[in-house]
Amino acid sequence: MSYLNYFEPYISKIARHEDQLTRAFLIVLRYSPLALFIFYDYMRSSLLGLARNEYISVEIPETSQIKGSNIRFWTQTGNLENARQFVSVLITDERIEISSDIKNSNRGAIYDGIISFSDELTLIIENKPKSENVWKEQLNPNLSKWIDEHKEHMDTTPQLVKVPAILEWKEIIKKLNEILLIDAVGGAEGLIISDFLDFINRNFPSLNPYDNLTLCKNNRELIEKRVKNILMSVSTEEALVDYHKGWTYYIKSDLPDIAKVGIEIGFDQDKLKGLWLSLYFGDTSSQAKSFYNRKIDYSKIEHLINEGWKCDPNFHLSHIRLGLVWLKTPEGSMQDYYSFWKENVNRIDQYGKEEIRTLLSELDRLKLIILKNDELDTQIFKTNRDRINVCPGLGLSYEYPAEKAKALDSMDNLIDDIKERIREGLGILETPIKFIK
Repeated sequence: MSYLNYFEPYISKIARHEDQLTRAFLIVLRYSPLALFIFYDYMRSSLLGLARNEYISVEIPETSQIKGSNIRFWTQTGNLENARQFVSVLITDERIEISSDIKNSNRGAIYDGIISFSDELTLIIENKPKSENVWKEQLNPNLSKWIDEHKEHMDTTPQLVKVPAILEWKEIIKKLNEILLIDAVGGAEGLIISDFLDFINRNFPSLNPYDNLTLCKNNRELIEKRVKNILMSVSTEEALVDYHKGWTYYIKSDLPDIAKVGIEIGFDQDKLKGLWLSLYFGDTSSQAKSFYNRKIDYSKIEHLINEGWKCDPNFHLSHIRLGLVWLKTPEGSMQDYYSFWKENVNRIDQYGKEEIRTLLSELDRLKLIILKNDELDTQIFKTNRDRINVCPGLGLSYEYPAEKAKALDSMDNLIDDIKERIREGLGILETPIKFIK
């Protein structure tokens, strides 16, 4: 029985299983010649690119040399088709590096997909929707078994190409969307491509393209990937971009006043609400001392507020590197809060329990904080923590409502806008910003 016969049932696995994805995609390639040749062209380009990088000579038929007849497809099989050349193809969510050469393996292999182009070329497909699940040994086929079974009928020993073709699902999906957008196919061929894209949206939405926010289709994982790429495009080095668990992606700062420049993501139920460019100055005691020692005139902060930035106190207490309690400031007290700490930098320090109790009472009396006694008792006063750090931070955020962010991104203007806003927000420090392009 052929699992790629469209009418044969294939219900042993749930729709979200990667084998269902492989089968669905191979059915598209089997029934759509245009999709197949576009896929082949993408595969060939990736293969030759990796070969050049590794200084390996590879000759593989051009797309125009591939004949449309006698092309065969299989999925979930341990058998390889007769061919002069074999290519290992990995399809995954993000491009990864494969450090070792593709080589013959003695493992008992079951291949996700096989595409045989007559007797010339066979593609051995490994599908991994999540790149972190890639096991590199799976890219090494067992040619020994196949050679032993077919050596009597072989003219020459088949060639196993030493580099793989590494393809990204988002690029494949983008190419299939383009086929439909330009009305390149119609009838059953167009319908099966459309059905496959619907199948992706329902069962593998995180594989969709994320080149701009509109393409992310309100999928949180794709939007996070897009935010990561935006920050990598803004920073001078991609390695400066990292992820803070429970917060967001951010750029590591080399400034003493601020450690991270992040883009927070907001959702309203299942829809993107907006992005917030976030700058948290003075997030630790040492950062706060550096920030307030600059004696920045408050008019500079007011200017940012007039330009659309939101400015909020970010007063909190910590122990070692653990944040314990965040205390809000009464509405309308922002300038008083800033002025107090600018004039009292020496009080940004580490305190014992009784000292911290006295300081908090004073700040409460001055209407610079709103006490949360239960939380203070739980996190500080009724614990064994004996030294508490005072962190009178200040947060700046610039909101990009969802529609504005999508529009800017669709016009390729969002990255430049965010870059300028980062420089604008950090501009109050009046110091060179070296980690932003």
